Amino acid sequence: GYGDNTDAFPTNPNEWFDSDGDGVGDNSDAFPNDATETTDSDMDGIGDNSDAFPNNPNEWADSDGDGIGDNSDLYPYDPTKGADSDGDGTDDSVDAFPNDPTEDSDTDGDGVGDNSDAFPGDSSEDTDTDGDGVGDNSDEFPNDSNEQADSDGDGTGDNSDAFPEDASEQTDSDGDGHGDSSDAFPTIPTQWADYDGDGYGDNWGNQSWTSMREQYGIGQFVAGAIRSDYCPENAGTSNSDGFFGCLDDDGDGIANMFEDQSSNSTGDSDDETSQLPSIGVFGTLAAIGLALVPRRKQE
Repeated sequence: GYGDNTDAFPTNPNEWFDSDGDGVGDNSDAFPNDATETTDSDMDGIGDNSDAFPNNPNEWADSDGDGIGDNSDLYPYDPTKGADSDGDGTDDSVDAFPNDPTEDSDTDGDGVGDNSDAFPGDSSEDTDTDGDGVGDNSDEFPNDSNEQADSDGDGTGDNSDAFPEDASEQTDSDGDGHGDSSDAFPTIPTQWADYDGDGYGDNWGNQSWTSMREQYGIGQFVAGAIRSDYCPENAGTSNSDGFFGCLDDDGDGIANMFEDQSSNSTGDSDDETSQLPSIGVFGTLAAIGLALVPRRKQE
């Protein structure tokens, strides 16, 4: 229907005009009036020549050249940032947890995000159940905020263990420095040992006993000491006049050494004499002095 003189494509029955003179007929030219474009493969209205994504109808420009189309690029003008799958504002390329909106970094690389990691700079710890500042992995008492270590392994934390380096002791009820387990008198601060096991302590508080008691090498002077054993080497029951723990055969509370033989129903001279060496010079002199008293009265 068009003469050869006016037909831009005299041998092509499908074309006759080329409005933009780009060599592509108007009928097949997607952009008949734009000599720079002829096709639009993805039909997005942007010619393939200028479309950065000619096969993606949702994208056509990539302003920052990062390969991510501007329409889906959260940072279309920053090539260092691209997708943000979890929408937390941190680019997937630098987000240690791209699918977790609550996390984006893992400073110590332990697999636990910094936001939930109680120790973000320590890869060996991430939880502190009791909130005491010591991680559960190294905390021997992870559920007790008052304890963290048990140096002697006795099951009692160092903070409450009166003897943190001694597995055999934990408490010192009387505060005398001797653990209750080995303290013969756990509630008496001036006594802790009972050499002869008679219930009276080895320590003494009467300074006049010192020279005599030092001969035994048992106990020590402790100001204010109570329940002091006057005869620490021999188990006894005497309890009169402050002279505790000596032999008292008749059970009247007075030590044999301070009684007249005749008044001691079960005692004899051998028993009395046998006790003298163990009480030292002081005790011997005291016993002899008391024995002379009744004889002088008889004279």
